[in-house]
Amino acid sequence: MLKSSLFIASIILTSFSFAEESSYPNRENALEEAKILASCAGFLSFTSKLMEKLNKPYQAKENHMKSNGWRIASMGAFYVAGMNGKNVNRTVESAHEVAYVKWMALMECEDSNLQSEIEKEITHCLSYNSSQEFYRDFMFELAEELEKN
Repeated sequence: MLKSSLFIASIILTSFSFAEESSYPNRENALEEAKILASCAGFLSFTSKLMEKLNKPYQAKENHMKSNGWRIASMGAFYVAGMNGKNVNRTVESAHEVAYVKWMALMECEDSNLQSEIEKEITHCLSYNSSQEFYRDFMFELAEELEKN
């Protein structure tokens, strides 16, 4: 089970890097997107931990870095949705942690179909890749503007 999970999780590396762009994200759904982006960040943290346990340090590091990017994107979406700074960080960290713990618990269950669940989550998260890129870029642009002032 763990080796097949390794194979599926390693697909994440190319999938998240070369995802096909979908239509431009709908800003009216910023709050919903923010929650999903934070959840996907938690999933990527899980895959990072999985790679670490499977002695794949570079894949673990890459997924950890991607998780950070998805967290930043989630923060951007929460800002666009109208949430303030202190609440944004707490909310992102909470949603991230809930998703991470969920995936770690699934890995512990002998009855779980982890490989199938990972495949579904990859597909789900990839459907939000363009939103992730939009909100991550938004945060970088915001940081640049704040630096200028």
